[in-house]
Amino acid sequence: PQSTKTNSDTAFSAGTESTEKERSLAALLSEIDGVGEAEVRICEAEDQAKSVVVVCDGAKNILVNMNIREAVAAALGIDEKNVKIYLKSR
Repeated sequence: PQSTKTNSDTAFSAGTESTEKERSLAALLSEIDGVGEAEVRICEAEDQAKSVVVVCDGAKNILVNMNIREAVAAALGIDEKNVKIYLKSR
C-alpha cells in the first residue's frame, strides 16, 4: 500500500488498501464478543505504531469499546488513549 507522510513524519495507509498488520489486528478484534466486523488503520512514525483508528459494529457498547482499546494497546504496545473507536455506518 502507498504510504503518505505528513508534516509530523507520521505515515498512514492511503486509500482503502490496508496493511497485513491492519488486517491481522482487524481479524483479532472481530473475534472479541460484540465487536462484529472491524476495520483498522494504524498511524506510524519511524516504523512504530503511534495511534490506531478502529471502525466496528459494536462501538456503541461501552464494554466492547473498553475491550477493543485494551486489545489494540496490548497488541501494538501503545497507550490506550491513542486508540480511537468509531461506530461502523450501515
